[in-house]
Amino acid sequence: IRGNLGGEAKCMYSIGVLSVQRLVVIIMDALLVGILFSKLSQPKKRSRTIFISDSAVVCQRDGILKFQFRVGDARQTTIIRPMIQAYMHTFNPSRRRRTLEGEFIPNRVAPLKLEVMDESLLLPILVSHVIDETSPLYGMTKAEMEELKTEIVVTFVAVNSETGSEFSARQSYLSSEVFFGFQFCKIIKTMVSDSHKFHAIDLAKFHDIEPQKLWSNVFMTQNEISKVLMNSIGNSMTVPVPVLGDNTLVISGGASLITKNGQLKLSFRVGDVFPPLGQFLEAQVFAYYYPWKFHQTSEGTTLDYSCQELALGTDANPASNKLFLRMPVLVEHSIDMSSPLAGWMTRDGFIADSGGEILVIVYGKNQMNQSTERVQRTYRVADGHIKCGYTFAEIVSPPSENADGKPKVSYDNFHDMEKCAPPVNKNEAGTGWVYNFEPFMARDESADFMQSEFGTTFDNEPISEREATRKFKKTLGAPDSPKFTKLSEYFPGAPLRQSQERNVRRSLEGRLSTDADTD
Repeated sequence: IRGNLGGEAKCMYSIGVLSVQRLVVIIMDALLVGILFSKLSQPKKRSRTIFISDSAVVCQRDGILKFQFRVGDARQTTIIRPMIQAYMHTFNPSRRRRTLEGEFIPNRVAPLKLEVMDESLLLPILVSHVIDETSPLYGMTKAEMEELKTEIVVTFVAVNSETGSEFSARQSYLSSEVFFGFQFCKIIKTMVSDSHKFHAIDLAKFHDIEPQKLWSNVFMTQNEISKVLMNSIGNSMTVPVPVLGDNTLVISGGASLITKNGQLKLSFRVGDVFPPLGQFLEAQVFAYYYPWKFHQTSEGTTLDYSCQELALGTDANPASNKLFLRMPVLVEHSIDMSSPLAGWMTRDGFIADSGGEILVIVYGKNQMNQSTERVQRTYRVADGHIKCGYTFAEIVSPPSENADGKPKVSYDNFHDMEKCAPPVNKNEAGTGWVYNFEPFMARDESADFMQSEFGTTFDNEPISEREATRKFKKTLGAPDSPKFTKLSEYFPGAPLRQSQERNVRRSLEGRLSTDADTD
């Protein structure tokens, strides 16, 4: 029905109201749908299924000191691109730092380089940080962490595979939540059902930790254990695991002091354990001698200590410190009158330098990630790290001795050293003392106890202090001795406990009575 003009003018108001109502409805629908979608896709609860251990541990793995914590995903759905980061925050009013401009910096933040074994998180993993010379945790004991009010913050960021949204989780560790000499309990078990094997995870023990075997029966404080662990850095007699992209450089645990071609030489071994040709290019080695004595310059100035670089070389290039680490290389320093170690040419000079140290540093560029890595080791004369009259054991077998026609290296014996026979050449008689010199050894009060109580004989034969200490250490770990006595090897100067005295007395009385019955 066609209306008149007046009716059409009155309908214009109704059309306007209807249009505004439709527009408002569309906007409201869009807002409601957006809010509903954002609520449904918000991954707040997803972060609750990411478990990060309540405590962290500092322990050794394959002789390498590591800071570790555990991360796991409780849901079966996988996550995408997980990223774990850790930062160490230190606060200490007594060590406040101010810039040259007078700006006050209340704290310091240092990143920790992490090793993540499996980024898919199909199973709970241990995230590790290697504590070496480049780590912010290097040399930091439990007491120092408490003094600096150290807090290590761990952040976990990943993408939800179901919604594509990003979520995060966070955990922090105070000094009271970092345990030295502990390890995480095993929570992954292999189960068998109907001849099918599968893995089961005990999440009830996810946060549980336990002492490592070495420290399980040790009556020591956390601060004492942390000192032992920190002192072990760079002194382990192990080799790194040959993992692609990791630092696989290694320096021998001891240095050799022998005569070669009529000249006294100090040598140590350097290698790259990654097969078959190594992964480090442009490797260089440096050695520095610290006598730790007062040094007077030509101008009459007295210095508290001095540092001198040692000239190094190899058989391939005696005048260069560059290394090609296809095979382990012996690095040598020739000791003559121009050497900083000229005093070692005599026995008395070597003994007088008992407080000296030799620091060895090896640099190399990893050809996989183009990063420059380094490894270092300190040889202390008083600790017996300089082996007089010893040479390194042969660990390389030539291609003719292998079925595949390739040379092979036994890195299990990388640190092994063998006693050398005295030289026959008369020209080497002046430095022949190295073949008859007993290495330095810290005196053990257990040896004093045995010798004072039972005389200076074992089996009716006179023995030296070193032999007495060696025989006493054989009793450590015996069925009638407590397990914690094994740690006397780490503390040779510590006094004997009453239980140790009782066990030593019982063991020696049994030996003496047996010998008397035999006689």
